[in-house]
Amino acid sequence: MRLIPRPHDVDRVAEAGVDTRRLAQSEVLICVGKALRSAELCGHPVDALCRALMPLGFRAVSLCGGEEFFGELVVDTEGGLQHFPGDGSAETLACLAASADVVVDLDSDDDGRPESGRAATERPSLGLRFRWGDAWAAMWSAPQSDLCRLDSAAPTPATGTSTAPIARIVAGLALQEIVIHTGRIAAACPPARCIAYDAGTESRGWEGEQGIGGMTQFGIEHAIIDVVGAGAVGAHLLECLVPLLANSELRIFDPDVVAPENLSLSAMYDADDVGRSKAVAAASRLTVKAGHDVSIHPFPTRYEEQPRSLRPPSLRIACVDTFAARNYLNDLSLGDGVPLTEAGSSPLAGQVRTYLAGRTACLAHRIPRLAQKAASEKDSASCLQNPAPTLPGVNMVVAGMQALEAVRTLWSPDAGGPSLGTIVYDCREPRRIGVTGVRAPCVHETCRASGPL
Repeated sequence: MRLIPRPHDVDRVAEAGVDTRRLAQSEVLICVGKALRSAELCGHPVDALCRALMPLGFRAVSLCGGEEFFGELVVDTEGGLQHFPGDGSAETLACLAASADVVVDLDSDDDGRPESGRAATERPSLGLRFRWGDAWAAMWSAPQSDLCRLDSAAPTPATGTSTAPIARIVAGLALQEIVIHTGRIAAACPPARCIAYDAGTESRGWEGEQGIGGMTQFGIEHAIIDVVGAGAVGAHLLECLVPLLANSELRIFDPDVVAPENLSLSAMYDADDVGRSKAVAAASRLTVKAGHDVSIHPFPTRYEEQPRSLRPPSLRIACVDTFAARNYLNDLSLGDGVPLTEAGSSPLAGQVRTYLAGRTACLAHRIPRLAQKAASEKDSASCLQNPAPTLPGVNMVVAGMQALEAVRTLWSPDAGGPSLGTIVYDCREPRRIGVTGVRAPCVHETCRASGPL
């Protein structure tokens, strides 16, 4: 995929409150610390992070580490992505770190970690260090000159192999902090020193040295999954979800076409897709990455207009931008008992909610005045008619969390089921990630009819 910075990408993030002039003056250094093979990319955040950074107009993005995989990232732009294979010499790292506004350490090999944090800098630079496993991720932040001391301040567990959702969450966390720091977003607050997410705990926080507990070697098998919406969150969700599927059918519903403003929100689409159906474009790109036992079917239509011949799904995933769509999908799942997971985002915050009959409350009990809000919207509303600004970092984090909620909903009782509350990612709060609004399962008559309490 060719990544070319485009003026409308920068304009789009400016609508979300980002000072794009500062982005154009800023430099980012990403340290990988080991050679990565192309086959490892879907489980490593560097791919998604580089693809998301490049269209945003930074003065320089430098990557230290990784050798074989770099051929997958073809960048055609003046300045572009500077690549320094291997771990890079101490002199190279010191030079790059000294001029960088943000240093991101994605190293998963403690023995080969670049000492990029040792370089002092006069600018107010930021250092981010990440560790992750199958279903958890942790981020430590500090002034860039203190980055090398984060290990002693906050010991971390050994990094395991990641999954596509966790890789997307890590990339999103990094991207959002980069944009907040360099773009001077006034409404955001500085992050806590440690931010963590763990799909295996009820709080979705990182509550132990091993974190994930029983959520290892997981996936979704023998399922029919309907994804409604392939836009800002949906495109990232689809990329996270496909690697988890086996012997399954994925159906993508979206009546819209790819517009220029979509390109800055997901690197799954490029300029050649503008004007194409989102569902068709997404299915075309995902089929290349899917296993032979996963069938992907696009439906360039509203979910209400789906063919009657379709078999009922095992799960509905809502990545929609209207209350009317949420209300409709909620009513469907109340009627037929099919689980529903829903997500939404704004420039600085996003949320994930899941309805599982007899286990959680439905959306009508968790979104205030859902029916009234749905009735007040125009029936034809979509991101083309009402392009509410979002930021790609939030979309990435929310999509990764939503994919893991899908796993908890369908995978196994051992996974603990979906969250009883709303999982929130909010950059206006130092801790960023948490669970709010925990409720008991539904008790009204419609919910009673859809499953046992």
